[in-house]
Amino acid sequence: TIVFNTLQLGVETELGDVEGAAPVFLTFEVLVLAVFVIEMALKLLALKASYFSDWANSVDMAIVIAGVADVVLTLAGDVADLGVLSLMRILRLVRLLRLGKL
Repeated sequence: TIVFNTLQLGVETELGDVEGAAPVFLTFEVLVLAVFVIEMALKLLALKASYFSDWANSVDMAIVIAGVADVVLTLAGDVADLGVLSLMRILRLVRLLRLGKL
């Protein structure tokens, strides 16, 4: 998932302006985000309150919530604040790097 999402971010950065590519990128983003949401939910169920004892889990949760907000805003068509969306994508890449221990 980490490698796939990193590749998707790179391809989207390079080819994001190609006509008709936006729905494909959004589909991939939603699929990868779903995996991250499931991972977070499973960790929360397994660790319960101790999930928050590791600051990295809290950061992951914030990034996942930001990713969900990004997708919801994109689907709603309210993407006026592109700076915030860019920041969310950068944070997601930081999460990927942390998870991949790169």
